[in-house]
Parts: sequence; structure tokens; C-alpha cells
Amino acid sequence: MTFSGLSARIAQSADLDPTAHLWHAAWHETQAPFVPAALIAQRSLESIKTRLAQMGERLRIAGPIGAPIG
Repeated sequence: MTFSGLSARIAQSADLDPTAHLWHAAWHETQAPFVPAALIAQRSLESIKTRLAQMGERLRIAGPIGAPIG
């Protein structure tokens, strides 16, 4: 799988925090305007970090270690 010319790779621990910030920002920009307030409240940065950590080796990242772009 490629993304902007980069191959997807298994996420490293250094990827989790920046990936959580990407996901959080993208979710709130694209989904929050369309869902109930209760769901928005559940999509905190911490909840996203927890979800990413639970994915383990199933999580794929594009970009340099510690600076994912997707």
C-alpha cells in the first residue's frame, strides 16, 4: 500500500502521539459537525490515543517514524 509515494508500515511507539493528533484534528473537522454532542465528547484526544494503542501491529502508518503523514 502506498500513500503519497510512501509505503505503509507498522506503526512504532514514536508514531502514536502524532498519529493521535492527526486523527483527532481530522475527526473533529470532518465528523463533529454531523454527530450528536455526546459522541463528540467521547472523541477526546485521550480516547483516540487509547484506541490507537489497542491496535498494536494492526496499525499502519505512512511517513517517517515519529512524523506520520497518514
